[in-house]
Amino acid sequence: MSDIDVVAKGRFFRSTQHLNELNPGQTAVLQFYIPLSAIDAYAETAYLAQGVRSVFVISLSPNEISSGASGSGQLWTPVIGFLGILLGAALAHFAARARERDKAKFDWNKMLYDKHAAAYTQFLHSWGGVANLPLLKAHFEALSRETPLRRDVRDAYLRTISIMESAAGHEKVSEACRNFYEKVERDLRIPSL
Repeated sequence: MSDIDVVAKGRFFRSTQHLNELNPGQTAVLQFYIPLSAIDAYAETAYLAQGVRSVFVISLSPNEISSGASGSGQLWTPVIGFLGILLGAALAHFAARARERDKAKFDWNKMLYDKHAAAYTQFLHSWGGVANLPLLKAHFEALSRETPLRRDVRDAYLRTISIMESAAGHEKVSEACRNFYEKVERDLRIPSL
């Protein structure tokens, strides 16, 4: 028969538990409920083998004590674990959904790029970024007949035209034309999200 005691600061928390005889290779698990305030706790096991009494002591760390604590701690541990799993699943779901949405948007823009890049390239080569209102209007109308125009390109065109039609100076008109040319050129280089 074996006696197992759990001691902290020199006093017993539970009375001695007894185990009946164990065969070689067998194990037994006993639970002791120790208050979380127990410091320097250890388990002392005494057993009799072949007529010789042996004792060994195992120190219990605060983590071992808190993981075996009774009461509401045992209830909250799986609840907190379950909430953590739910949170992780929700984050993974939203991240995957955002990634799929971005991929679909990129694929759509790439398809538009592949389909309409030649028309935009022709527009840029024909117009050449020159600050000439009739030339820009003529080439942009030709572009709009060949391909559907994106809203941001049409808006940038309208801003450029309004600056060219205003009484703005030559530098401001040249800058507006350069900005519009670079915007279309930049859109041709990288299909955007």
